[in-house]
Amino acid sequence: MVLYEYMRLSDPQQWNELCNNGQIITHFASIDCKYSLYGLHKFIVEVELCITTDKIIGKKPFVETHAMEKYLGNFNIN
Repeated sequence: MVLYEYMRLSDPQQWNELCNNGQIITHFASIDCKYSLYGLHKFIVEVELCITTDKIIGKKPFVETHAMEKYLGNFNIN
């Protein structure tokens, strides 16, 4: 599945695809939100969560690497 096909799915189908086939890459916390980064097929999905309740706020799929800049401090490549 490519990003275009994923985006054509309904929202419940997108969540189902992410839960069944996504692989967690890393997490990131800011002052007001937490984020979980998932690898899904050949693209990335960022899930935004409330920092106090862990309730899902939304998700953002992407393929551009510049959207991953905030996660760079979380990767250990040694």
